[in-house]
Amino acid sequence: MVATKETENIERYCTVEESLIQSFKEVKLMEAGLLPKKSWAQAKAEVEEYIERVKNGEED
Repeated sequence: MVATKETENIERYCTVEESLIQSFKEVKLMEAGLLPKKSWAQAKAEVEEYIERVKNGEED
């Protein structure tokens, strides 16, 4: 990612490592049937919707 004026002051709420570990935990829960399974398309759509909400100021 290229740093711009908009992105250079944004702080991450977690590290990339923490995010990856959380993703692995969620996959294990899905495989165990404790979380509903999502397709790649569903997960991608959720991320895109979240990004739009952030851009519109609806999320922090």
